[in-house]
Amino acid sequence: MSRTFSFRQSRELLRVDPKTFIKWLQKAGIDPAKQVNLADTRERYLTEEQLTMLAKQHGRTLPSLDHQPEPPEPVTLAMLVEQLNLLEHEIALHFDLLEAQGLQALQVITGLQQHLANLERIVPTQHEQQPARQSKSSSSRSTRVPVKKARKGTKGKKLARPHIPLHVFAHEHGVSEGAADHAAQTGKITVKRGRWLYNSRYITSALDQQGQHEFYTLFHEREGFRACGKCPHALSV
Repeated sequence: MSRTFSFRQSRELLRVDPKTFIKWLQKAGIDPAKQVNLADTRERYLTEEQLTMLAKQHGRTLPSLDHQPEPPEPVTLAMLVEQLNLLEHEIALHFDLLEAQGLQALQVITGLQQHLANLERIVPTQHEQQPARQSKSSSSRSTRVPVKKARKGTKGKKLARPHIPLHVFAHEHGVSEGAADHAAQTGKITVKRGRWLYNSRYITSALDQQGQHEFYTLFHEREGFRACGKCPHALSV
C-alpha cells in the first residue's frame, strides 16, 4: 500500500510555503478536497507517488522517505491561525462582491431618478407650449403673420456637432446614466447645460470634445466599458 504524507509533511519535504504548495497542487491537477484522511477529516494528505511527482515537476530533491514518520497531523495554533486567515479572506471577497452589487443598484436608482426628473421637466414644457401655439395661431390670423414664422419660435435649437447628449454618449460606451450624472454633478467631466432638440426630444446636458475626452479618460478602464470607433476622443490641436 502506498505511503501517505500529510500536507504539512509534504510542504516540509518539498521546502515550500503553503501558498506555493497549493499552486503546485492546482498545476498538477490534485484536488485537495479529494485528499481527505477518512480517519481524520481535518487531515489532508499526498501519496508517495504524488509527492514524488511534485518534486520532479519543480526540481526538488526529496530526502529519504523510509525514515519519515506518518503520525496524523496535529492541530496547532499556527494551523488554526492559517485557517482563520483563509476564512477572513473569503469573507472579505464576499463583502467586496456585495458592495459592488450595491453600487450597481445605486447607479440604476440614480439613473431612474434622473430620467424621471427629465420627464417632469419635459411634460410641463409641452403643456406650456400648447397654449402658446394656440395664442400665436390666433394672433397670426388677426395680424396675417405667415404660419411658418409663428411656428419657428416654438422649435428647440438643434444640437450642433460635435456635441452629443450625455446619456446617449454614456449608453454607447456601456456606462450607466446614473454613473454619468454623478460624474457630471461632481465636476469630473465637463458638461454643457442648455436646451436642445435631439431626435425629436429635448435634452439639457451634452458633451463637447473636451467633455467626451474627459468621459473616456474617467471610464475607459471600468469593467463593461465599450470603446467606439472614435475612442479615445482625443482633443483636436
